[in-house]
Amino acid sequence: MSKTNRNKGHTLERRVAKLYQEIFTEANIRTSRYASRELDDKKVDLAGVPMFNVQCKATQHAPQKVLHEMPNDTNHNILHWKDTKQRGKHYVVLEEKDWLEIIQLLNNENII
Repeated sequence: MSKTNRNKGHTLERRVAKLYQEIFTEANIRTSRYASRELDDKKVDLAGVPMFNVQCKATQHAPQKVLHEMPNDTNHNILHWKDTKQRGKHYVVLEEKDWLEIIQLLNNENII
């Protein structure tokens, strides 16, 4: 991996960590490189995000296997992907079952 690509990935991780920290103000959200080598080894880039395992990728092509490499636990696995080919468009990807569970929770709480 080139130094430029590594820097793009680290920059994306810090950006996404900041977004989650603004939402979960009581949580202590940090990059797993800093917080937990064990999480980093499990393909989780952000530590401390309630309910979610978060992976960040800044690539030209959609990462195909990332969600399947992440932990199979009670958290929802989420991929934040920055498409470097499409002028940095950002996408959030998760499995359909996780999406449906989140929608159901929102519906049960009368949020939607």
